[in-house]
Amino acid sequence: MVEAVRSAIVHELKHLANARHSIAVVEDADWGYIYIVTLDTSARKALEVNLELQKRFPGIPIVVKWTGSMDLSEEDLIDYIVKIARAGGFKARAPPGFSSVEVVRGAREE
Repeated sequence: MVEAVRSAIVHELKHLANARHSIAVVEDADWGYIYIVTLDTSARKALEVNLELQKRFPGIPIVVKWTGSMDLSEEDLIDYIVKIARAGGFKARAPPGFSSVEVVRGAREE
């Protein structure tokens, strides 16, 4: 199954990304198999590809990394991450001990 999904992702990359790429598959205790795609392109293009892949493979965690420039603002980066998570059907998880109240308090103090 893992190899079939990997092959399907490679097939989709041929249509979505005109860039060199590599794919690694790692197993995570919480998420299962995670497909990590590295693209030789900019952040914006990589995240566009990530969003399209996640739409095509909902429920399968796909992470796209990039080797090119960071051509996004922090707000745009956050917007893409939210869209990608929604497209995949994933909900945000906080690590043990995480306090959103402390994060907001810290942001307000800055």
